[in-house]
Amino acid sequence: MENIDLSQYRVKEVIQPEIERDVLDDRMDQIYPIMQDRSIPEKNKVLLQQEYNQLMDRKVKKVLSGPLPTMVLERK
Repeated sequence: MENIDLSQYRVKEVIQPEIERDVLDDRMDQIYPIMQDRSIPEKNKVLLQQEYNQLMDRKVKKVLSGPLPTMVLERK
């Protein structure tokens, strides 16, 4: 494989893969407003925050295991 001098190129565009919404997104959308509600007791918010963090971890792992963005390069 040939080495390419990337200093002679610039990024023309970045193509982001489609990421479909799923049940993780739906549950996170339900939890987030509740966590912001000041009338909810703090101990309940802690539990919600823990669940939200677990869902976010799962979502990040799922996205990272999927297709990666593609960079289109052009000569400077």
